[in-house]
Amino acid sequence: MRLVFFMICAVFFTASAVEEEFNSYREAAAAAEKKNDMVSALENYDLALSATRNSALKLEVLQAEYRILLKQQKGRVLEEKLTRALEDASLKECHQRAVLNMLAGFLIWSDRYEYALNLLNRAGMLEAPRASNEYYQTYEGKARIWFSRKNRPEVALEILQEVLNIPETHPANRYSANLLAGSACEKLGRPAEALSYYRTAVAMGKKVTYKFSTAAAEKAVERLTGKNGKGKLE
Repeated sequence: MRLVFFMICAVFFTASAVEEEFNSYREAAAAAEKKNDMVSALENYDLALSATRNSALKLEVLQAEYRILLKQQKGRVLEEKLTRALEDASLKECHQRAVLNMLAGFLIWSDRYEYALNLLNRAGMLEAPRASNEYYQTYEGKARIWFSRKNRPEVALEILQEVLNIPETHPANRYSANLLAGSACEKLGRPAEALSYYRTAVAMGKKVTYKFSTAAAEKAVERLTGKNGKGKLE
């Protein structure tokens, strides 16, 4: 019994030490990032990544590194880092899906958008709660490729149906989905449907509790109806 007690204590103190080490690296990285010392920030984020087996914490670090490398326009380093992360067996499926979404999001506007679409199709095979950001970003990314890169608004609209009517989805995501659906309908020559999506986008945007702009959707409504909300579609 005493041996079991000491073993439990050893596991507890080891986990506590690992958590403390991770936190120290993460705090050092955040402090360096605030000072615009991105070399030191990335070094400490890498150390933090190596110091934990916690999937959610790893994703948090990867998102921070993604933000820095994207800002620095270091695409090759970013792609290598995210690709390597996908080989990490400790990442849960929903977090693997988030990494695939990030990688695809980076590649959408490059000449490798077909590869980005393949990544998103792969992401769609991984489990994630239907109302989660991970779930939403997969479908929004696919819809954006079909709309903006492949000029197939009808396909984009069909894909968006998967996320448009999930009540638990964050209102910011529902805003973006309805805005894109409205653009797709406009391109298809269906202005009345477009207007409905734009108005829903505005309504969703107003539900966001942090500072959030609904200007794009509001301008689309004005364009289709006139400034006072009354026009040819009314």
